[in-house]
Amino acid sequence: MERYFPKAGNKLPLLDPAKENFWKFYAEPIDDFIAGASLLWEALDGLSYLATEDKVSEAQGRVIYEGLNELNDLKAPVSTPLRIDDDGGFVKGHHFPSLLSIYASMVEDDLASGRRVLICKECERPFVAANYKTTMYCSRRCRNTVSVREWRKKKKE
Repeated sequence: MERYFPKAGNKLPLLDPAKENFWKFYAEPIDDFIAGASLLWEALDGLSYLATEDKVSEAQGRVIYEGLNELNDLKAPVSTPLRIDDDGGFVKGHHFPSLLSIYASMVEDDLASGRRVLICKECERPFVAANYKTTMYCSRRCRNTVSVREWRKKKKE
């Protein structure tokens, strides 16, 4: 973790990504980020088969399994230490050693709550959707782009 927070010193255990001081100390090397982002992309792409196929083939099952393993590898360094809050009660905290571990944890939470990873039919980017049976686009912009393209195509005919 010291590699990502070289200036944090003894404040390292107190860093919280929801607080400004996390971003003041965060210094993940760009090569690590790009490699991790590629791994996250592969994981999301593999997990997208779960939402798009009624029945997955053996090869697709392997891709899904690999995606799940990649996602777990990215979030493996995340810890959930128990803390004492201001009222003296216990709360579960989170320590994220990298920005990508935060993203991986967010995807895990989404998948565990019934959402699914999809690949946008327009821009081909992965996104998470709650209504994965009818959702095809990651954003209103992509949906509108397709609608306008289809409208123009019909207009020419």
